[in-house]
Amino acid sequence: MKLIKVILSSISQVVLINNLYTGLFILLGLFAVNWKVAISAIIASVLTWILAPHMNYTKDEIESGLAGFNPVLTAIALTLFLDSNWSGILITFVATILTLPIGAALREVLKPHKIAFLTSPFVIMTWITLLIPNQLKTLHTQIDIIPEHIEKVSLNNDHIRVHFFQSVLDVFGQIFLMPSIICGLLILIGIFIGSKKAGIVSIIANIIGFLIIILLGGDYSSINDGIFGYYVVLSAIALGVTFETAIPSYLARIL
Repeated sequence: MKLIKVILSSISQVVLINNLYTGLFILLGLFAVNWKVAISAIIASVLTWILAPHMNYTKDEIESGLAGFNPVLTAIALTLFLDSNWSGILITFVATILTLPIGAALREVLKPHKIAFLTSPFVIMTWITLLIPNQLKTLHTQIDIIPEHIEKVSLNNDHIRVHFFQSVLDVFGQIFLMPSIICGLLILIGIFIGSKKAGIVSIIANIIGFLIIILLGGDYSSINDGIFGYYVVLSAIALGVTFETAIPSYLARIL
């Protein structure tokens, strides 16, 4: 049972909520779209359960998912971005493990300043790992981490329609790099199960972000894919629900 708790909590903590049913619904959403991604999230959580006790993580951090959510994100990202051959699987496996000590180190550096490391271990490890395909013949990625040419975004939206419902739900899927209406809906249900307040805040922030980017003339294709909104949702949950702020929570949500 402890292993199941670690798996589901590690997944649910990606949306800043510690709830087993939230983790379960998110996992179901991942399975509905890409079973490889779902399996990678489970494996990352199991690795956390096995290795985190030896990497300066407390029992509470492990069981609450605070140790595991960054490895989960690293495993998901590299499963999507790297080739699914033996070298891609091996590098994903190693990078997922290395996310743990990076997170522990960042936690200690930021602790005196009372700053949470959030997803910085995942970001650092993923970007470093995506440099590797440029050095190996057996591994490739479609991500141009060092592009030779800067591609301009086409803002010609004359023949593209904004799909509000799709955009709002894809935002939730984009938190796990999986833009999908089904995945987004299951994740949203999971958030509401874990915290009604977080669910309401995330929807309001999502809609406000959607309206703002429309008014600013954003690329409709990217809007429909939820690319502009997922950090807005996470920021709203973090500032309005999860963390204590020096300013009133309602003002923090607006900011």
